[in-house]
Amino acid sequence: MTAEQVRICVLVPGARGSEDLPWLGTGVSRRDSLTGDVMGLTTMSAVPPDPTGAATPVEFSQRLRALMSARKRSLDSVARRSRDAGTPISRATVHNLITAAGTPRRESLVAFLRGCGVPPAEQIRWLTTFDRVFAGRAVVAVTAGRTGR
Repeated sequence: MTAEQVRICVLVPGARGSEDLPWLGTGVSRRDSLTGDVMGLTTMSAVPPDPTGAATPVEFSQRLRALMSARKRSLDSVARRSRDAGTPISRATVHNLITAAGTPRRESLVAFLRGCGVPPAEQIRWLTTFDRVFAGRAVVAVTAGRTGR
């Protein structure tokens, strides 16, 4: 996105116009500054909704959050859509994925991607990056059992 495509809206409570806000440059109308209109406001995340370039679990989770935001999904909608796709995950699991809380399972990532509506061909990039980022951090399942004599 170029600088021309991003508009910034400044909301200042109690401001009466440009005389109270001399630092306002061009691009913000008096009406915007006085009434708080946010029509035309474009937000842009600094993190792309793409796995390429993620090198740490935190960076990977930031990109998952950006994907969720770009697809206009909430925690609940991702969980619901993943269930509808046949790979249910909880709202808490979705939250853990986008906040880098713990080491996620690969199956949880697949369910998250399905919940976000990511097509299978695009899921491969996410899974490849996941495998690279989480190499050596795999969750080890502990099994309870007796040792043989």
